[in-house]
Amino acid sequence: MKRWLAVMLSGLLLLVGSSASAKKTDALLDEARARIAAAGEGAVSLVDMPLSIEQLTTLVAEHPGKALHYAAQWNEVTVKTGDTYFDAGRTPVKSFQQFMAFLALFPSLERVDMFETKLRANRIAELEQAFSHIRFGWTILIKDHVIRTDATAFSTLHSDSSPAHTSKDFEVLKYCTELVALDLGHNRIGDLSFLLHLPKLKILILACNNISDISPMARLAQLEYAELFMNRIEDISPLAGLTQLIDLELARNKIADYMPLMGLTHLQRLKVFKSGKNIPEAELKGALPGCDIDFTTNPTQGTWRTHERYFDIKDIFATGEYHPWTE
Repeated sequence: MKRWLAVMLSGLLLLVGSSASAKKTDALLDEARARIAAAGEGAVSLVDMPLSIEQLTTLVAEHPGKALHYAAQWNEVTVKTGDTYFDAGRTPVKSFQQFMAFLALFPSLERVDMFETKLRANRIAELEQAFSHIRFGWTILIKDHVIRTDATAFSTLHSDSSPAHTSKDFEVLKYCTELVALDLGHNRIGDLSFLLHLPKLKILILACNNISDISPMARLAQLEYAELFMNRIEDISPLAGLTQLIDLELARNKIADYMPLMGLTHLQRLKVFKSGKNIPEAELKGALPGCDIDFTTNPTQGTWRTHERYFDIKDIFATGEYHPWTE
């Protein structure tokens, strides 16, 4: 048995209520001990014994390195030694420490889904630290919002009147690696580090935040649509390699150099109204001849929100499921 498991099990014994007197009086536990002793150095099957999580935890801690084969139930779902997948079921986890003890009994687990339990960042961090070898399926709480880690689209659906959230609140999005569309407009985001964990993004809305550094966006090679208006962005060089971009909204920023846009030849729409000083209109038109460039209208005005892709985006965030652009 791995060293981390032995250490964890010994610590969890205190949490699941094992005691010396209970060991002496528990007939089932004594029967299991006798069977283990009779097996000598060989493997022992305890699968037919209805041992509790607490009893199994005790036995595993008492016999480190011993090949014990057993089964345990969680929410009427049975898991056996050697299983690699476990679905925690439709019942929320109420006893978090007991759930930790249950998982520790099955070091072969590779995937655990527990979507019915809504978890905050501290609990997620505990599970990730204790069971780094397991890929979890979680339902995450972000303030008053809920997102599953297998979600393909997520929006806070905020407006100017919504309570704004910070970069710290959105750090847990690093667990949502299946996201393809993300709308975090109208918040107080400054740090975009969580984007480093979301390489599948094709749609990204970060309008009306406190963003000055967009360097994590350089990793978003599949990005097709981005709204970054009303921020504090000066350096747009991280966008230079995002050659799949077709829609880019940069109005009302502080851009110093527009050269990174000149090579984005797939762009079909670009809005740069009041995005910086000395906007090189002629150069942009010459470099992007097939692009509709808006130099004159405010964010959300003009034709930006009458285009068919905008209605696709509304549908994606309303349903919480990504789908390709409507042809």
